[in-house]
Amino acid sequence: MVVDTRKWLPGKKVLISPMSILTVNDLEGCIELNLTQAEIKNSPGLDEDQPISRQYELDFGNYYGYAPYWTAENGLWGLYSSPSELVQNTHENVRVQVDTNEESHLRSLEEVSGYHIHAKDGRIGHAEDFIICDRTWAVRSVEVDTKNFWPGKHVLFSPEWITDISWMERAVYLGLTKETIENGPESLPRDEIPYVSK
Repeated sequence: MVVDTRKWLPGKKVLISPMSILTVNDLEGCIELNLTQAEIKNSPGLDEDQPISRQYELDFGNYYGYAPYWTAENGLWGLYSSPSELVQNTHENVRVQVDTNEESHLRSLEEVSGYHIHAKDGRIGHAEDFIICDRTWAVRSVEVDTKNFWPGKHVLFSPEWITDISWMERAVYLGLTKETIENGPESLPRDEIPYVSK
């Protein structure tokens, strides 16, 4: 998460990993962290306009004592099903040396919002919103605004259907036809949105 610290650290935004989250309180609209203010204040600086590299993630993880999640191919959090499980199996003050030369980078969902969505047979709209699992922090669904093609309709699709993302073209390509997407589930009120599986 990119956190705007506002008056506490004027002009500074900090990166907070889901591994640092203790609880999410929907009723009060707040997130409790297992970090101190001093730890956050002295955390590695963030250039939010740039993709986050593996090297930055490694420096960030080493600062907080978190092992990298990408060292195993089993899932989003490596061998574990959630960030909290990864933290429970990380020894304090661990410093990990791994190959950070690969091209994988993290991108902000805010950056991807507005990207054009293309079906196999043409464009259908743009990315409007994202549905996140509050346990694993995985993107479960992408909401597409199709107002220029199917007026007033918002549809959902699973990230598993994405075949390619062009950062230069600001476009997302799906392995589905327009007809399949048009007949798919529409977006519901936030508390009723289901997980759309492949």
